[in-house]
Amino acid sequence: MAAPRRAVDQLRHANIAWLALCMAAFELAVGVTAWLPARWNRMSVIGMTCFFAFLIVLGYAFPTATGLEDFLVNRAGSLVMIALVVPWLMRPQPLSVPGAWSALVRRARDRVRLSAPSDTEPRSSSEPPSPGSTQ
Repeated sequence: MAAPRRAVDQLRHANIAWLALCMAAFELAVGVTAWLPARWNRMSVIGMTCFFAFLIVLGYAFPTATGLEDFLVNRAGSLVMIALVVPWLMRPQPLSVPGAWSALVRRARDRVRLSAPSDTEPRSSSEPPSPGSTQ
C-alpha cells in the first residue's frame, strides 16, 4: 500500500519540477524579448501582464488567516507589478531597453553640454563684452 502512494507523490513532484522549468523558460523568454526593439518589446509586456494576472488568480500560496491578509500577502504584489508595466504597454516603444537607456544618457549629456555658460567661465575674445564690464 505504501509503494503506490510513494509513486503518486513522486509523480506530483515530477509535475511540479516540470512546471518550474516551464516557468523559468517563460520568464527567460520574456526577459530577453524585453531587450529587443518594437513589437518584441510589446509582446514581452503582454507576456508579463498575463503572468502577473495568472499570479493574481493563483496567489503565492502563503498561508493567511483572513481574506484581507490573503489579498495583501498573496495578490497585491502582482497588482503593483501590473500597474508598473501597463504604461509601457500603452505607448509604442520604438527602442529596445538598452536603446532607451542610451537615449536617456545621451539626452542628459546633451542637456549638460547645452546649458548656459556660467559667470565663472572665461569668455571667448569674439564675444562682445556685457554692459557694465571693464573691457
